[in-house]
Amino acid sequence: MRLHSRTLVTSVSNQFIDYYMPQANGEFVKVYLYLLRCASDPTLDAGICSIADRCNHTEKDVARALRYWEQAGLIKLTKSPDKTKEREGRFRLREEPECFLQEL
Repeated sequence: MRLHSRTLVTSVSNQFIDYYMPQANGEFVKVYLYLLRCASDPTLDAGICSIADRCNHTEKDVARALRYWEQAGLIKLTKSPDKTKEREGRFRLREEPECFLQEL
């Protein structure tokens, strides 16, 4: 599935709903859904601080959710080269045939 910027709808794969969502903490699902939204609109900030504000979580909660999804194999986290800006880490959604978004 290929997304275009500024889409009005964010698609969620049935594989995510059937296999990943039931296993995950509900707050982690909320973070993942927001990541999908960010992937469809490059103007949205997907840094940890912004995700925390948007989802009404602490930055630690968001970091925990991101690590969970990385361990599940759905995202790949990348850190800022500047260690002082670690909270501004980014993500890439993993490419999976017929189920997940292409890399940003």
